Order: sequence, then C-alpha cells, then structure tokens
Amino acid sequence: MIDLKGIKGIIFDFDGTLLDSLGMWKNLDIEYLNQRGISKPADLGHAIEGLSFNETASYFKNRFSIEESVDEIVSHWHTYIEEVYPSLPFKASAKNFIERRKKEGYKLAIATSNSKPLVKMALEDKMMERFFPIIVTSDDVGEGKPSPNVFLETAKRLQIHPSDCLVIEDTYMGVLGAKRAGMKTIAIFDSHNKERWDKTLKLADGTVTHFKQLEAMF
Repeated sequence: MIDLKGIKGIIFDFDGTLLDSLGMWKNLDIEYLNQRGISKPADLGHAIEGLSFNETASYFKNRFSIEESVDEIVSHWHTYIEEVYPSLPFKASAKNFIERRKKEGYKLAIATSNSKPLVKMALEDKMMERFFPIIVTSDDVGEGKPSPNVFLETAKRLQIHPSDCLVIEDTYMGVLGAKRAGMKTIAIFDSHNKERWDKTLKLADGTVTHFKQLEAMF
C-alpha cells in the first residue's frame, strides 16, 4: 500500500485520467490520416504517448510527410476536437474525489500533454475549473512526457516540493515522467492503455482501476 503521509499536493493528468477521452483521440488520428489516404500504423499510439500537442503535430508532419505546417495541423485538430470535447464525460467518481480532496486542504493542479484551451473548455463545461487554478501543459515547458519538466513546473507553481506531490496518471510515459520528477505516483487504469498496463503496474507506487478504489486510499 502506498504511503500518502506528507502529501500536500495532487497533480492530475487530464485525458484518460480525469476525462474519458482517449477513444476520441484515437478516432481523430484515424480520421485525420484516412482523409490523406494514410492507414494508421499499429505503433502510432505508443509512438506519440506523452508527446505535447505541438510535438505530436510535428511527429505527424515528419512521419507521414504532411504538407501542412505544424500550426495548420494543430488548428485542424482543434476544429475537430472543439465539436465533441466538452461533451465527453469525467471518469466515474472523479468529481467526488476532487471535491473531497479540495475540502481536505490538498492543493490540486493539472499537468497535461493536451493544449490549455481544450482543458479549460472541458473543465468549464463540467463546472470544475475552480478546483484547478494551476494547469501546466507540456508545451509550456517545451517537452512532453516522460520528461519530468511538466511535473516539476507544476510543483513549482504549487509551491510544493516534488517529494510532497502525488501524481495520478493513466499512461506509462506519464508515470515515468512523474517518477523522474521525484514524485509519488498512482496509475489509474484506462482500457485504451491496457497493452502497457502490466509495465505500468511495475513502475507506479500504487495502481487502481477506478476512482472509488483510489478514494479508499485516503
């Protein structure tokens, strides 16, 4: 059992951890490539896991010889995502977990590879933006996960030492980045990441399959 004594701040990943959105991202990849006559390769999910929004666009441009600029690719993705993103649900019991931790005095933040406007859009739709005054993206620090920088910058803005932070993540790369930052980690299962779950189990300090199980740890 993970020891949570001394934890002052909880840093959440967003997509796949709080928001049930990974299926949408996979559909976006397929649709975007299909429109250009390209079949999605089997290794694409692993290749882009943890990359920032701009890093992912750059990866697509280089790997698939896309003529559009990185900015144009990002703009195209935003247009598609903004139509469906706000309606995507939070993971079951995630809202209750957040509300309880806030009442208990934990500082809360989000460290994500997604873009800040999209994250804010989803939080506002769920009326949850007040819980997360600090949102740090991988683009803010110039590197995606598993670089520890997005987590270290989040801890800095929270004014909490990294060792006093708990990170809740759903991906192997996210957990690895948090561990490199010197933070405690709990991995939460998402079916879209099941292929690497066994590997994630070995790396994280604790693992759960849903937020009710996570609640029981506090």
